[in-house]
Amino acid sequence: MIVLLLGAPGAGKGTQAALINKKYGLRHVSTGDLLRAEVAAGTPVGKSADAIMKSGALVPDDMILGLLKNALKTAGKGIILDGYPRTKAQTEELIKLIQNMGEKINAVINIKLTEKEIVDRIVMRRQCKKCGNIFNLRFIKNFDGKCPKCGSADVYQRPDDNEAAAKHRLEVYHAQTAPVVEFFKDKDFYKEVDGSKPVEKVFEEIEKIIGK
Repeated sequence: MIVLLLGAPGAGKGTQAALINKKYGLRHVSTGDLLRAEVAAGTPVGKSADAIMKSGALVPDDMILGLLKNALKTAGKGIILDGYPRTKAQTEELIKLIQNMGEKINAVINIKLTEKEIVDRIVMRRQCKKCGNIFNLRFIKNFDGKCPKCGSADVYQRPDDNEAAAKHRLEVYHAQTAPVVEFFKDKDFYKEVDGSKPVEKVFEEIEKIIGK
């Protein structure tokens, strides 16, 4: 099974991907995580990607597709692809890759939010240095400064989680990803969910799409 999660930064793709992984056993795949794993392992691909990223350039699509191909081969029950593809060109190449592997996309789920809601969520987002948990202060009553997952007080706000950066990321997202949404919109497997609802309600909508 292959599920694509679309949505602007802060829409909750990572949170929903974790819930899908837990219920359905699908591997959560983000291209950023794949690249970081290659860099950490010191593989030839990782060394090349690291040099490219340090130069400020974008990692080429063919390198990303190679990593995705390996992820698909070892995915077991399937994958949840988080935040990729981001452009129409990436979309077309990804579909070719999937078809060449004899696979198909089962669902494209677009998590929709207003721009104000997205900016608010990004500004209130925090991450735990100890366990890596990402959470949002808007959904935690009486926040005590500790990670709700592991209890560590080593919690921080990422440098780019501010209003100006959030608005810029939204501009880039809309410019690049609007064609991706249009590409999928007339497909039977394309669905939209209201990301403004509580996490569990959003997941209930996703369950209806994927199936029980």
